[in-house]
Amino acid sequence: MIRLDGDATAGAWWTALSGIEAPKIIARLPFVERPDHPAGTPVFVISLPLAEAAARDQTLYAVSIERWREELVAALAAHGAEILGNASHGLGLSLMIAAQGSPGAEGLGSWLSGVDVGDLRIAEIGSHAARYDFAADSLEREMAKALQSDTKDFK
Repeated sequence: MIRLDGDATAGAWWTALSGIEAPKIIARLPFVERPDHPAGTPVFVISLPLAEAAARDQTLYAVSIERWREELVAALAAHGAEILGNASHGLGLSLMIAAQGSPGAEGLGSWLSGVDVGDLRIAEIGSHAARYDFAADSLEREMAKALQSDTKDFK
């Protein structure tokens, strides 16, 4: 296991997960996210690649670019993706990106095609099940309850 927010000395550790035979991220813990959870520090579980039954709600990529552009964040967010980590690597920058589903390197590359980042290299480094956000679900239930009670007044 490795902390998602590893310290700066760890560098672009996720690049070691590139390659077909390299270990991959297979899970993110905790599965349930809630603000007051005592074990709330996110960690990734790393293992040899799984042949089958791997959850693919979120797919993770190591992306190497020559230069940072502010437009990266918006280009990824437009497709439900986010940058989880970044570190200098070689002559450029390495990003760890999480994308919803499995867009593949081609899909991710097309999302970034309008952003001038120079040489772009993408490698899948794992996947995991979607996190369950307890706070968001509780809020949705409260809102549904409130709407339900409001509609009773109109009957």
